[in-house]
Amino acid sequence: MLHGSVSDHPDTMVLCALTMAVAGFAAVRVAFGLLFGAPGVDARPDDMPLLPRERYALWTLAFPLLLAGLVPEVVPAVRQAAHARHAESHGRPR
Repeated sequence: MLHGSVSDHPDTMVLCALTMAVAGFAAVRVAFGLLFGAPGVDARPDDMPLLPRERYALWTLAFPLLLAGLVPEVVPAVRQAAHARHAESHGRPR
């Protein structure tokens, strides 16, 4: 749907990207408001340091996302390798 409109109207891409960014920012603000309450007057980011297990979980989730964003051709290669391993382990030729 977007591909057709973006190819006809490139300015739509900019508006769409800005709209998605604003919506994402609003969603994160709502999530933080629900989970941590309204920010206080002296709220600072270092008021809530991450626990080691939370830091580990964050990096475990963020690293594959960052890698897939920077090098998107890795994703199909990993998927093909996983399908090949699965086919070999079940004795089915591809």
